[in-house]
Amino acid sequence: MVLTLIIFVFSSGVLTSPGLSVLAFLNRKEPIAAGNYPDHQLYFWEGATDLAEHQLNIRPDYFEAIFGPYKDKHFYFCLSQILRPKGRGEVTLRSADPYDPPVIDPKYFSHPDDLEVIVEGKIYHVVAVI
Repeated sequence: MVLTLIIFVFSSGVLTSPGLSVLAFLNRKEPIAAGNYPDHQLYFWEGATDLAEHQLNIRPDYFEAIFGPYKDKHFYFCLSQILRPKGRGEVTLRSADPYDPPVIDPKYFSHPDDLEVIVEGKIYHVVAVI
């Protein structure tokens, strides 16, 4: 605990950064038009793989494939989010038992425009990193 406090106070180590460094709100069509709100958000995040393993809730086999080469190292990456998806998911009851969790089907990318938005957002990401 004391070591963690010293690292935090003297500005070194993982606790001296908020993690989320930059946010970008993007609109792929007419970004300056009145009432035209962003449809995509980029999160530029830094951290360590041991923290990301617990925070991102990724299947262990996927996590190993993506972050395996960076194990126990600091990294910087970008997360994408659609702000106004057109696809709609569903939440239904699993059973009549109120203690059973609901069935949640987000139906990601069920509308073709959503896939287009995320792909265009990743193009902005590549341009921002270059």
